[in-house]
Formats: sequence, structure tokens, C-alpha cells
Amino acid sequence: MTLIGALVSYLQHRQLLADSLTCGSCAIPMSLGKKADISDGLIFRCGTCKTTKSLRAGSFFSKSKLTLQKRMVLIYWWVRDYPVSDAAEEAHVGRDTAINVYQWLREVCTTKLLSTPIQLGGPGKVVQIDESLFRHKPKVNGINS
Repeated sequence: MTLIGALVSYLQHRQLLADSLTCGSCAIPMSLGKKADISDGLIFRCGTCKTTKSLRAGSFFSKSKLTLQKRMVLIYWWVRDYPVSDAAEEAHVGRDTAINVYQWLREVCTTKLLSTPIQLGGPGKVVQIDESLFRHKPKVNGINS
């Protein structure tokens, strides 16, 4: 199995990529096949009408132009709290691209946390939150104001 094949299988197993799609025209299952002139090298294709759909259609990765490999490298280093410039170098992308991916990941997490209420603590449990982690005084010329 190729590296991209292993990555696609991994993402499909975790339901981050579809493992099957149905053709909108024929209403039959599409098959996943190789296509050399696209970034990930794989595409869903209808055997009857030859309609194609992106491997990423309707997925977590659908709006990205980066290859899955580069995006996963950036996600890995973001999870590990790696500096953006170092992650950009590891993924062989520009710093601005890495910044955009890091921002996108923060937005995904924020959306998920805000839409899924969680309870901290409970009967007999005290939860303390250190406000210094959330409220920073703005710096003016490198000095806290």
C-alpha cells in the first residue's frame, strides 16, 4: 500500500474521509480510483456515467488545496504545540499557509467546544481556572500596559 493509500485508509477509518459515495446521477455506488493529475492522486468515479467526485467531497478536508499529507503534517505539529514556522518547514509549506491551517484548527475546536456543552466539576468537586491563561494585558512597545 502506498503512503497516500495508508493515509486515506486511516482517515476513512476515523470517518474524516468518506469510504464510499453514491453517484448523484445514477444513484449507484462510486468507486475510488487513481487520477495522477490531482493533488491526492485519488478520486471517486461512477462506473456508469463516468461522473467524478473529489476524495475529499463533504469531508473535514473539502476546502483545502493542500495535499492530505501536508495538511496532516501541520495538524500533527499543531496538536504537539509546535511553533508555526517550524511546522511550515516540516510540511514544506509557506509560513502564511501554516498560520492559516493553525487558525482553521483553532476555529474547528472552538466551534466544537461551543456546540457541545461540558460540565466541569460536579458534586463535591471544585474547579479552579487560572484567569492568567485567558486574559493578557495588551503589550505596547513590548511592555505590558
